[in-house]
Amino acid sequence: MKIKSNIWTLLMGLMIISCSNPQTKQNPENEEYTETFENFGFSITTPCKMEDVSTQTKGDFLLNYGGVDNANDEQRMAAYQVIVSHLPIGYEDLTNKQLDKFIDNALRKATANMTDVKTIKFGYEGYPGYVGYTSHQGLRQKCVMFVKDCYIIGLTIMTNDNLELRFNKFTNGFKTLDGQSECDNVTSEVSVRKSNLPRKFENRDFIISYPKTWEIVQQDVKADERTSIAVHIMDQVVGENDFASNVNVIVSSKPHTESTATLARIAFKQVKETGLTCKLVGIYDCNLNGCKGSVAEYTATVQGYKLHMWQYIIKKNNNKTLTMTVTIDNDKVSEMKGKIQEIINSFVLK
Repeated sequence: MKIKSNIWTLLMGLMIISCSNPQTKQNPENEEYTETFENFGFSITTPCKMEDVSTQTKGDFLLNYGGVDNANDEQRMAAYQVIVSHLPIGYEDLTNKQLDKFIDNALRKATANMTDVKTIKFGYEGYPGYVGYTSHQGLRQKCVMFVKDCYIIGLTIMTNDNLELRFNKFTNGFKTLDGQSECDNVTSEVSVRKSNLPRKFENRDFIISYPKTWEIVQQDVKADERTSIAVHIMDQVVGENDFASNVNVIVSSKPHTESTATLARIAFKQVKETGLTCKLVGIYDCNLNGCKGSVAEYTATVQGYKLHMWQYIIKKNNNKTLTMTVTIDNDKVSEMKGKIQEIINSFVLK
């Protein structure tokens, strides 16, 4: 059999809805470091180098970075932390008044263990937030939690050395990046690659090309009220019991304000929560013919097939979201990778 239909019934359901690599800059003269997190729309400047510490702590964080200044001096040591988590589910369809209350409740829960908690408007943008104090292992700790877009952002410092002065400088180092779509004019900076593949599918949203031995097996299939399988193409030259390599593109008309990296993480989490045996390889930035997005790479075992999958998530300027999923037999990655890459490179967003 080329593929069992119920495998795709399962996988398509999961795919209906993308780890960025933060850029690190150093300023030796002032001994400061700036981390830029484009997917979350901000940068932060600290006196120490920050790094990913998500594997060292528990919690459902989208981002967890930490660093220590004066690590070898107990009196002057200061620990810095930046965390980002998603707003709880349920905020998307609220009125402005309901949303304000929803955000306030979320922030109250996030700061429940703090003392002397006060409401604030954070930064020049006036993000709603709370600031408070606590302690840990004999060190004083001050934290601000605020909401930016659909994210709860926490900036925490732990030190007994000039806590207030350090905290003020730390929070002043937070900068919102200029608003910029992840997919501005796709042909302005990067020339679109011309594909040599003989077959082509095109609709109002995108173009994708594929080999002559592949065929369209699904097209314009309504998945739900807001989502459709635009096209699903599959290799036809495979053995009777082999898994057929395939690519599908799902379009969601519902605008997603979350970053593509966040959507990629959500997509993988949904797969994992079904109970499938799966392993995340990584979440990376991607660029499909000039359109920036994110890709989640992982393996999954479905009905005896060990599959290798890539989910490319990109957004149009109106936040319309497209997910291109590539699936091949894990044992044939090196054999199929060249052909698969040709198909991926042919994708052009309109």
